[in-house]
Amino acid sequence: MRFSFVVVATFALTSTSLGAPLKRNFLSSIGGAISNLKNANATLSGIVGTVVQSVENPQLTAARLEVLKSLSAAGSTLSQIDTQAKATGNSGVSTLVAAAQTGVSSAQKGIDNIGAALVSGNKPSTADQKNVAVGIKGARDAVNQMPAAITTPDATLSSNIASAQGAVQGLQTGGQDVLSASGLSLTDLGLPANFATS
Repeated sequence: MRFSFVVVATFALTSTSLGAPLKRNFLSSIGGAISNLKNANATLSGIVGTVVQSVENPQLTAARLEVLKSLSAAGSTLSQIDTQAKATGNSGVSTLVAAAQTGVSSAQKGIDNIGAALVSGNKPSTADQKNVAVGIKGARDAVNQMPAAITTPDATLSSNIASAQGAVQGLQTGGQDVLSASGLSLTDLGLPANFATS
């Protein structure tokens, strides 16, 4: 009941104190967030628990943010690589882009499921955590093979691949930091200890 009051009070306050364009954007963002939380079966205790965990474990929060930032950067850069590889006739690179995108997609699905579990007050499943790790490794392996797959040298393509390598490295580091800050390791997910580096 208090939560509903806070949401209604926030809407009332913003509707009277913000200009029309800013108010629409702010309210749209709030509405989208509430809709996403409903779709994830979020509970007040789950949301509060996630916020408390974020405050009490800033390393975990920073690692999660790094994963999200790097995941977005990897997806964007892979699209740029694909466009440039096709434009320059580097079909081997395009094939590797598809493999990397599959890894990123797998990681994203696992992250989505983990987020839904957290805001619902549940513990993330080991299967979802493992899917994130496997997806990250698949993306990393594909991206790291791209330079050798270039048959028609192109400076833009090489630069985009270097950017993707940085994004995937950030993704891998962030993922390992999430596990570490959670008191977990790759072996807890049923993966070999050297999985990330093999």
